[in-house]
Amino acid sequence: MAAISLAGQVQRKLQRLYALDDLPAVEEFAFPCGEEEREQVLLRQDEGVVELAVRLPPDGLRPGARGLSFDDVCQVIEGVSHFVYLAWRIGQDLPATHLELELQAEVDKFALLALDPLLRAERIVVRNIHTKLYEQVSYLHGAETEEGRRYRLASGLAARFWARLGAGGAGAAREATVTKLRAFHRGGQADKIRLALAA
Repeated sequence: MAAISLAGQVQRKLQRLYALDDLPAVEEFAFPCGEEEREQVLLRQDEGVVELAVRLPPDGLRPGARGLSFDDVCQVIEGVSHFVYLAWRIGQDLPATHLELELQAEVDKFALLALDPLLRAERIVVRNIHTKLYEQVSYLHGAETEEGRRYRLASGLAARFWARLGAGGAGAAREATVTKLRAFHRGGQADKIRLALAA
């Protein structure tokens, strides 16, 4: 079996986790970031036509690449999460907000890093994932900016969601976790916030 990129693996895992029908392959829309750039999703909509592009760390697009940093892995998960969420919402003729995208990506990072045994086997997971993702985090945008407020709100809501939900390791607990994750994914912004606060 041919090696696939981390981006392709992440897309498969997210589609399986959320029981999503076939979506376009993220690798067909992905381009490597520049050396000093970070993950980015570009979207343009004109007269009903939507164009998407995803910029990811170069090693995240290289089949069989190993030894990616925790930060690079998180960037790949975030970019692919954005792509999967947007592609699915567009296919359902549903809108999506910036906050929805960021909140979904924050939840997806923990879901894949904590729940997926293959990623654990690849030693991507570090101890105390919740702490690393949601507490020991730095932001590129100041707290007073619109982007800074949005990223901090998304991170805080995702941290609350997972702190109360738990990782649901196996059996019935895992099934319950997956059910809640699927409800979260299918919800819009108000639903996501309500579920994060009530988890």
